[in-house]
Amino acid sequence: MLDSSLLVVLTGLGTVAYAVWRLVSGHFVINLTVGIDLQRMPNKIDPTKHDLVVNTKLKKGNQSTLTLTSLQVRVSSQGCDLFVHEVDDIHVAQCRDLNLSPGEETQFASWCQVPSEAMCFVQVAVTGRTFQPPVLIWFGRWVPRSVQSTFFVPSEAHWRATAFSLPYLKDRPEKEASLETEEKPEKAGRTLSRS
Repeated sequence: MLDSSLLVVLTGLGTVAYAVWRLVSGHFVINLTVGIDLQRMPNKIDPTKHDLVVNTKLKKGNQSTLTLTSLQVRVSSQGCDLFVHEVDDIHVAQCRDLNLSPGEETQFASWCQVPSEAMCFVQVAVTGRTFQPPVLIWFGRWVPRSVQSTFFVPSEAHWRATAFSLPYLKDRPEKEASLETEEKPEKAGRTLSRS
């Protein structure tokens, strides 16, 4: 029969080994899903422009709470920036950013005008950090730096998503010349009858 002190030691070693395995396997990695939904329509006032709406959808995974620190939407065409937007809605109050708890979903919308003939490249960049109570961060000052970055100092993470927006084709007149087909008159056939 095992000694009770030996059983306690084995239990402690098993707990430590399990915690190290969870740490190494990425259990504490912040998980976030970033999606882009694009809507593009011709501008009714200026026919040379299109209205482009970019909906950025965020879905928090099941690991810890995420504090959003920045969200940027960039629209470019042929290497030139057409639109750069820093979303301010993630800052809910002065010195306070928006928190996403596990399983929570939200979206942010941006709008811009782009040339009607341009194929646009849309990029969304999200930056956030793990939420930790200030007391835990203060206590982390007394811990070695190698351990601070994992447990006590909010670790910052970055996500990116991209999409293409093609020109809206319905507002273009059809090229009748290319669609025309040559119609050849049908030749009159002979009907032979035998008597």
